Amino acid sequence: MKRISPKTWCWLAATLAVVAVMLLAPEWLWARAGGGGGYSGGGGGFSGGGGGFSSSGGSGSGGNGLGLLIYWLIQLCINRPLIGVPLVIGIIALFYFGARNGQHHRVSRTIQRGRAAMADHERAAAVGLLGRDDPDFNEERFYDRVRHGFVQVQQAWCSQDMQPVRAFISDGILERFTLQIQEQRERDYRDHMEQIVVNRVALARADSNEYFDEITVMIAASAIDYRMSLSEGKRLSGSILSESFVEYWTFLRRHGVRTTDKPGLIEGSCPNCGADIRLNQSARCPACDSVLRSGQYDWVLTEITQASEWNGDDRQRVVNLDWYRAQADAALQLRHLEDRTSVIFWRKAAADRAGDVRPLTKMATTEFCEQYASGFRRDSRDGDARQFWGECAVGSVDVLALLPAAIGNAASANASANGNGRDHSAELFGAGMDRALIEVRWSGTKHSLDPRQGLRALGDSSAFRTMFVLSRRQGARTNVDQTIASAHCPNCGAPETNVASHGCEFCGETLNDGSHDWVLTAIHPMNSAEAHELIRQAREHAQSNVQDVATLTDRPPQASQQLAWAIKMALADNELDEREMKMLQRAAAHRRVDQEWLDAMIEAARRDQLDVPMPPDRAAARQWLTSMADVSLWDGRISESELRLLCQAGAAYDYSAYDVKQLVRERRARIYRQAREQLRSRS
Repeated sequence: MKRISPKTWCWLAATLAVVAVMLLAPEWLWARAGGGGGYSGGGGGFSGGGGGFSSSGGSGSGGNGLGLLIYWLIQLCINRPLIGVPLVIGIIALFYFGARNGQHHRVSRTIQRGRAAMADHERAAAVGLLGRDDPDFNEERFYDRVRHGFVQVQQAWCSQDMQPVRAFISDGILERFTLQIQEQRERDYRDHMEQIVVNRVALARADSNEYFDEITVMIAASAIDYRMSLSEGKRLSGSILSESFVEYWTFLRRHGVRTTDKPGLIEGSCPNCGADIRLNQSARCPACDSVLRSGQYDWVLTEITQASEWNGDDRQRVVNLDWYRAQADAALQLRHLEDRTSVIFWRKAAADRAGDVRPLTKMATTEFCEQYASGFRRDSRDGDARQFWGECAVGSVDVLALLPAAIGNAASANASANGNGRDHSAELFGAGMDRALIEVRWSGTKHSLDPRQGLRALGDSSAFRTMFVLSRRQGARTNVDQTIASAHCPNCGAPETNVASHGCEFCGETLNDGSHDWVLTAIHPMNSAEAHELIRQAREHAQSNVQDVATLTDRPPQASQQLAWAIKMALADNELDEREMKMLQRAAAHRRVDQEWLDAMIEAARRDQLDVPMPPDRAAARQWLTSMADVSLWDGRISESELRLLCQAGAAYDYSAYDVKQLVRERRARIYRQAREQLRSRS
């Protein structure tokens, strides 16, 4: 419903009063106002020329009507109290609520203006950071390149041929698209997108260190998207209407590289020599032999994050990151860990689909592969249909923490003695393995592969949060030149030619023992005892390091996690009425989760298959409620439906409706103060 402005409330009150008096006033009131009381005479009356409210020396014609109205109301209260008193009370109430609504409106407008000012300030600071070492960096020109690259990637995806964009995407993204395209071909369809429009590109975050510059941009786009049969060429499913979506794209480039006016990787040219790109398997320019996807010459796309999983400046919360860089590996790059984890995730998805562990052999330890393969062998012996999660989609990949070798192995031994859940990498390798804990948020549809019936989608879709534990030998260092080439040999840089081999086919180096790069040693659900134990170990180590104390704060839940929690609360009685559904729909829209995915989450929750992160205690629940309130208050207002949703979630942790409403008021006041400070700083 459209909000009524404060000025409208005031006019409504005044009009109501005038109309009421005109309709209800008796003849004596008209006579008295007309001349019996002397107020219209020439000797100083309201309409006279000798100093009255409407005279040339007065305050204007508006005072005449207001004064007359007040007089009428007073007379009406005296002579007809049963009519006049309720009317005056009603007018006062209208003015009161109008003023209060006006205050709410002003606060909301201030918050919106403050948000915009803050975004402008952060964008300007980010551009300034990049321009400090690259004075030729041009924001608008970079946006133009992003738009061009975005359309290219969508076209390559729809044509099921990633070769045209391979030069400016990382190994992790290439693996992601390649596996998804293989799945599509097996199921005889492809995605078709038309009327692709990039509506807006905006800088979301920039970072820089001595090794790399990083830019994340928000891309708001729209397109008609549906599936087409490969064999018949007809539309299978999807919308015939253009739909909007938002993604965050992250680009990486070596620090110190300067922007040039020459075409680069996105334009299909070698940024070093200008030759047309004809990328070979080693990702080198055939003309000048430059390694094109190293970031040494141009920006490379390293991550695509869905809007519902975007969490702003979350990278400062990686537990033990500063300590690890200072004590173990100064060049450690989180983007490399995340890109490599992405490659591993898609290799695992390929292994699950094929029932064969070989896609993982270069990326996971021999011990892990043997253990994982045993599950495939059991399925084969049973002779039943094998089930797996296919048609996967990744929302985000984020490093949570780093576990130094000594701390990690000692903690694992203690966990073993106490019988707690643990990661087995310390047992597999003995002492001397550093570990990285990475969270992957992903979704998939359950499939069945039966020797008789073939491959079938069972229709059950769900969302997951999974911890991937990657390990590396203590003392190993990051090869900065191979940061983006996560699927290439870290020793010689050669591409893979045989995924079933543990070693490099060119230099013979063993790749899956953690000597050179991070390898997979364990996978745990994020809500498992094993995952909680590993995070506890990391935080224990952080407590002894002052520089990492700030990272002990619990991560705020992602927007999709907030929604999952809300769904669980709404389905606490196993019922979802129309009002609750509308509440969830509004909450989903606020968090950029579309209706199709909301429906899938609800169905997964009904089957008790939705991976729902839960606050461990009442204090953590308050942090979650605070995060949810902040998202809802993004534009300065919170709807009644979202407030009910917050109250419902808070009730599960003994927070009354009053407690939740008070929390919302406090957060709104805080956001308002921040907005005012931001606006003052600009004036």
